[in-house]
Amino acid sequence: MVPEVEKVMHLKEPQEVDTTPKGFDKIDGFNDIKKIVRAAIHDDKRQGILFIGPPACSKTLFLEAVIEEAGEGLYFDGTNTTNKILDVLNEERPNIVCIDEFEKMPKNF
Repeated sequence: MVPEVEKVMHLKEPQEVDTTPKGFDKIDGFNDIKKIVRAAIHDDKRQGILFIGPPACSKTLFLEAVIEEAGEGLYFDGTNTTNKILDVLNEERPNIVCIDEFEKMPKNF
């Protein structure tokens, strides 16, 4: 019986598992759109995707999820756009660029 007790004493503490949804798992529904966007992310050809819709229809969540799903890229908020973005894009040359609130960017930008 002593060996059984010894085994129990040497068990490791259970490790916490992060169950926070990531990427597209944070978004309920829209499975057809998720499939299209995933295909675009993993395609060797350059793709452009424009999300349009009324407020509160998950456009921002999709942009954030694209970065998480791809594991790379840059996210910009068009309401806080400066010419510095061009410098960042030129320096980092990201494969994925997500711009939220694009319509709010200055016209001369």
